Amino acid sequence: MTRGYARYVLAVMVAINFLNYMDRWVAAAASPIIQKEFGLSDTLIGLLGSAFLLVYAVSALPFGYWADRGVRKVVIGVGVTIWSIATLFTGFSRNFAHLFISRSVLGIGEAGYYPAGTSLLSDWFPKEQRGRVMSIWAPAARSASRSASRVAATWPTISAGAPPSSSPPCRACCAPSSRSRCASRCEAARKKWARRWPRRTTPASASSSS
Repeated sequence: MTRGYARYVLAVMVAINFLNYMDRWVAAAASPIIQKEFGLSDTLIGLLGSAFLLVYAVSALPFGYWADRGVRKVVIGVGVTIWSIATLFTGFSRNFAHLFISRSVLGIGEAGYYPAGTSLLSDWFPKEQRGRVMSIWAPAARSASRSASRVAATWPTISAGAPPSSSPPCRACCAPSSRSRCASRCEAARKKWARRWPRRTTPASASSSS
């Protein structure tokens, strides 16, 4: 295969790695919202995270064995399919049992990606390039964790039609160490988010104002 196809493989693997960690972290980032909506205790919320981690740890072993002896792109495809279906059913969860099962199945799917994914990259790139390739592939995980936190922080107000009271760019530039230096940037960020998500006028507020 050509070098261009190898780069295409790397791009696909980076995208899959981003989605892998996005699915993994978004539930943890949104745990206060989930806890409030389903009326869960701190113990039950912790069990959701444990369900994923324990199943992930156990499932990685057979998937790694399969990746060494089978077709690695097939292993990755099976893993992506399983975790995509699990993520879909997470959105339809109605109680703790549904959440627990879907997060456990998510761990099975994501366990199939890491051992087969790293092995597949080593198949496409010579050892002289693998360090650089991994430096491109790995940061997708950190980007996904940050994206999951931002989505969880802003989704409640976005879904309600109101601008976030403390949007991610504003929160970043309003850190105590840099507040005086970038107050104008913070205000610009607030105005940008306010234009993008204008506040809705509820019937109660409309009647009170009239």
